[in-house]
Amino acid sequence: MKFGDWLASARRFHRLSVAELADMARVSISTIRHVEGNDHSPSIRVAERICGALGFELWRALKIVAESK
Repeated sequence: MKFGDWLASARRFHRLSVAELADMARVSISTIRHVEGNDHSPSIRVAERICGALGFELWRALKIVAESK
């Protein structure tokens, strides 16, 4: 699993639209779409904001991604 796959799954679990998550994380809709599509990796700062909006700490999300390989 890649970070984008985890993000899409976590967003759907929380029943958030891409636009809602983008607003909560203070990033653009295209950023969420690109990350979920594994088209680009977010900066640490952006990843922290996205994870925070979902109630996760970045290290925990990365641990989940790493352990799913």
